[in-house]
Amino acid sequence: MAELSVNLWSSDCHAREYLARADSIPHRAEGEGALLEGLEARFASDAAVTIIGHDLECPLSESLGSFDAVVSSFAIHHLGHARKRALYEEAFDRLRPGGAF
Repeated sequence: MAELSVNLWSSDCHAREYLARADSIPHRAEGEGALLEGLEARFASDAAVTIIGHDLECPLSESLGSFDAVVSSFAIHHLGHARKRALYEEAFDRLRPGGAF
């Protein structure tokens, strides 16, 4: 039996609806702000750091190389269970020793 996709984010209508109510989600802004502040404070002047956006429905390409860290906020739970499992495996396989997900 094929698994239905729970990822609605490719729909412009869904994204706009979320953005219209995003600020009403308890602690969303604080969590997102803390994440961004921590990343900018820690890595802003580090030329070795690259932030990469990626559609999580697609496999992580080998061309992305390996990672020291993988960060996701409000995203993975929108994937179907099979894709979640595959994504965790892909991310783990690409983490450098001592890396964090």
